[in-house]
Amino acid sequence: MKTLRQVASFCGLSGPSVSIRKLADKVSNYEQPISLRKLLDKGSKRTWSAVLLKVTVILTSKKDGSQPLYEIVNGKVIPKTPYLRSLTRHPTLDDNFIKDWINLANRQLESAGCNFGLDNQDIRYVFENNDAMNTLDGGKEADNDAIRKEIQKRVDDPTNKDFYHRVVLLYRWGGGKYPDSPAGQSYTALDSPLIILNPYRQSPIISDGENYGLGDSQLTHEFGHFMSLNHTFASFAGSLAEMAELKDKTGIKRNPLYLPLLKSNLNKMNGVTEAELLATKMKAEQLLGQKYLNEFDGDSYDVTDTPIDLWLGFPLIWGYNACSTDKFVQVDAKDGKAWIPINRDVRNNIMSYWTCFPLDQFFSPQQVMRMEKHLENNRSQLKSNGRTIAILEIA
Repeated sequence: MKTLRQVASFCGLSGPSVSIRKLADKVSNYEQPISLRKLLDKGSKRTWSAVLLKVTVILTSKKDGSQPLYEIVNGKVIPKTPYLRSLTRHPTLDDNFIKDWINLANRQLESAGCNFGLDNQDIRYVFENNDAMNTLDGGKEADNDAIRKEIQKRVDDPTNKDFYHRVVLLYRWGGGKYPDSPAGQSYTALDSPLIILNPYRQSPIISDGENYGLGDSQLTHEFGHFMSLNHTFASFAGSLAEMAELKDKTGIKRNPLYLPLLKSNLNKMNGVTEAELLATKMKAEQLLGQKYLNEFDGDSYDVTDTPIDLWLGFPLIWGYNACSTDKFVQVDAKDGKAWIPINRDVRNNIMSYWTCFPLDQFFSPQQVMRMEKHLENNRSQLKSNGRTIAILEIA
């Protein structure tokens, strides 16, 4: 029996990972139709269905129409260049960074075995000349609540075809200086009808060797929240990360490169002394010693197959490279000892804040099960309004 990669190669597909969906599309459009069974010689194939949820994208500007994240071309609303579209990467009006981001999310959802995704063939772009939406700070709960209520009305209104039973993505400038510095965090409440994001240029533009214009997993991460997932990291992980930055009294990071806190790296840290490195580790040890063991796992109440995650501050303070170390470190907690992993399973989970290898990030099996259950029980209207597709699976 031929392997999937051999079949993919025969069909002209290559790369570090081969998507079943890509292979199915390739075979179905092959110039000389050929049976997958013949390609495989032996074996079997079956299909399973997935539902693609319809998407509406809100692109904001200020109330007077200034600072827009949209433009209108031939009567069609599209994401604005250069913030959400690149003329070199996106030759047609249907291509943009938002669609790239949706494609990346679908790829990650499919790789995890999810039975749902986002419909990249039915994206509706609408604009809002609205100061509150355009400058929204994702961390301000009162502002978020007002906008969530407004969007919920639209999502529940069967006469509003742009919003009814659709996933809503909101792209706004935030509180930063236009046109150079978008600001404000992305944000999604677990019961929210929308996912709040910033202009795409705030995220890196990277390539996996096949696809260009991809960014990080920010949309997939927020979609995880939308589907009921919590962060994997402990609530105090941010405190460790701040310690590793070694800020001075004015708030300037003296370890801007996020290097391990080692004596050999002092020449790359602005005015940091060896005594400060030792004091920082002692402070971190004291913090961990005040925490109970069950506080080390950020999502233990939801899933049990994600490891303890103390984010990048922990390995840096203990003197390890955050993105390449593979080991366990024992620390003292308030009620016992904890083994803290520093490895791929920690830094590549989509529901953390790691950005070492954004194209290799994944969901755990229990995270997938929780999302599928949430879609079935809490967001069934999105599923019923979605587009069902058949995915070819080769056994």
